[in-house]
Order: sequence, then C-alpha cells, then structure tokens
Amino acid sequence: MDHSRSSSPEQNLWSSILDSVSSKRSLPSGNVLILGEPSSGKSTLANALLQKTATAVHHADGEWSGKTDFALGYEWANVKEEGEEDIVARLSVYSVPSSAPAHLSLIPYFLPPRTSLPHTLIMIVLDWTKPWSFLEQLHTWLAWSESWVNSDKSRDTQVLREEGRDRLQSHLQHYTEPSAAPGSADSLPTVASSLNSTLLPLGQGTFSHNSAGVPIIVTCTKADLIDDEIDPGIGMAKGKGGEWEERTDAVMQVLRTICLKYGAALFYTTPQPATLSYLRQYVLHFLFMPPPPPPDFTPLKYPFPFTHRPNILDRDRIMVPAGWDSWSKIAILRDGFEASRWAEAWEKDIENKNAPAGGARDLFRSLVGHQQGPKVFFFLKLFTSLPV
Repeated sequence: MDHSRSSSPEQNLWSSILDSVSSKRSLPSGNVLILGEPSSGKSTLANALLQKTATAVHHADGEWSGKTDFALGYEWANVKEEGEEDIVARLSVYSVPSSAPAHLSLIPYFLPPRTSLPHTLIMIVLDWTKPWSFLEQLHTWLAWSESWVNSDKSRDTQVLREEGRDRLQSHLQHYTEPSAAPGSADSLPTVASSLNSTLLPLGQGTFSHNSAGVPIIVTCTKADLIDDEIDPGIGMAKGKGGEWEERTDAVMQVLRTICLKYGAALFYTTPQPATLSYLRQYVLHFLFMPPPPPPDFTPLKYPFPFTHRPNILDRDRIMVPAGWDSWSKIAILRDGFEASRWAEAWEKDIENKNAPAGGARDLFRSLVGHQQGPKVFFFLKLFTSLPV
C-alpha cells in the first residue's frame, strides 16, 4: 500500500496551520490594569510595558497612531523571548484616565473578576511632582481594587480569590533575592526549593490585606524630579541632603509599610530606559508567577525570572520586590520610624474613608505637607514616629 499520500504537501500545509493556531491559543496571556490620575505618567508606563513608541496607541483595527484619550485605554502586544523572535506570551494593558466613577465603572465590563482575576496585575501610579497626594490616591485605588475583586459573589469567583491568596502567599514565602549581578551564572533567585526546606510564616504586617491575592505594583513616576525644584512655600529648599531628603526617605518608609500589607511591590521610575526596563521585567515576573507547589514538592520554575536585587538607596530608581521587605528592613533606612504605628494608622483609614484624625492620611500631611494652590506647600514639624 502506498503511504506517500499521507505526507502530501497539502496535508503538511494544513498541519502547519493547525499547529500554529494551537500554539497561539496556548500562549499564556496576562492583563495589566494601570490606575492613576491625569498626567501621572501612565502612558509612559504603558508604552514601556508594550515596548511601543511614546506616541503609539492601539485601535480596534490593529493600527497604531497618535495618542488619544479614551474613557478606558486598551493596548496589547506579544511578548518575545529576550534576544529571540519566538512569542512566549501576550500582554494586554488597560488604563483609566482618572478615579472618576464614570471611568471606573467601565472596568468590570472589560475585566470581569470571574474570568480575569488569575491573569491580572494592578499597577497603581503615583506622581513624585505631587507627593502630598500619595496616600489619598493609594487609599482610593486600593479600596477600589478590593471592591472590584469582591464584586462577583459567585462560588467560582470565591474559589479564584482563595487560589489567588495561596499563589501570592507562596510567592512571598519562596522569595530570595538574587545572589549575584544580573547576567552571571549565579544571578537567578535562589528560591527555597529544597524538599527539606521549611517555609517560615509571613512576617508582621505582611499580606494582611488583598483578599484575592492580586499582584500589585505601586509605581512612583518622575522620581528624577524628587529634588528638582525650590519652592518658596515649602520653607526649605529641595535637594540632596538635609530635611527634604529625610522627608522623602520617610515617604518611602510609609509606602513600603503599606505595600507590605498588600503583598505589593514598590518601584520608582524615571524617563531613563533602565528603570522602565526593570519595571517591565518585574511585571512579567510577578504577573506570570506559577501556582503554589503541593506539599513536599519543588516550586515550579518562573517563566520570566527577575534577576535584579532590591534597591532602597538610589532614590530615583527604588526597587522593592514583593516578598523581600519587612518591618525591620523598613526601620533601617531612617531611625525613629515605627512601621507598626503607621500600619495601625492605615487601618483607621480603611475603617473610615473620610481620613479620620490619627489615620495615616491625616498624619501623612504632617510629614509631606499639603497643596494650597500651584506649587505652594505647607509643612508641619517633621516626624517619623507617630505620637503615642
């Protein structure tokens, strides 16, 4: 019997097409939801994640053109293996112009929790040219995120929330920072992979919130402008050293304390490509984290390793990956900071959305000041420890 027809060119062509379609369908896909107020740098971050030019915007017909404002922005791109042409994942980026209810109400229609929870990372954008707004915006965005993940009361979505919590907790517990410089043979994170290793419980103030275990990255943009200006209303000059640097270090300590409660990462970015590149690498690493391993099994390999060590010293390129930080590490940066008291103050804010006296937002105004008109700030006495 002649079997040559079984490998005819037509059949080979169709096999190739079917294999290609199957491969595309099996590609892992992830969503990044960028939350930030107007002019906070969201477009720069979206383009960096998608590796697009600064003016690129994706439309429904697949074309890219000049920047346009939408009630809900959407862009996507294929993720290629570094240095290769092979497509290894697909990344979708959503963004809203502001925290206005009309904008936020659209998100569940495009990212319903029932189908998107396991595949979505939230990026909260804060603008270093408006540091007085940090905690108000964090409170707004984190409260909305919690309401979004809990908006679907179905049993299936409840299971997804529980699985998300388990996955993020596993990520936090298995984290160990890279032991060498990026690019070296020993630069991969040395996770607790031994079958005989015992996972330690999470530290104080770690992952006490974030009911669905959604990966969250708090991204402070325009960090190159932290020391850029002298504002007469401040009563002191911005710049390296002195009281302004103490205040900005304390701001970082407050942000790290809050991020710790949600199992979130903290990144500072500038227009420099390196900071944006590191952020993109970490987004892929955090978004595509594997599920927790069964007991006595080795953790699964991360499809996108993150080989850069944490950085808490270079004030314009801070990197604090989820799982690295702790109250003791936060306290080292500046003496006198008490993470436990800031954590308690944040709990007051969660219980009362109106910024109660003694809440973190109220106390933050004493630390950073508040705006009274354009570029005019008023600072109270500097403190890092909260009053008893």
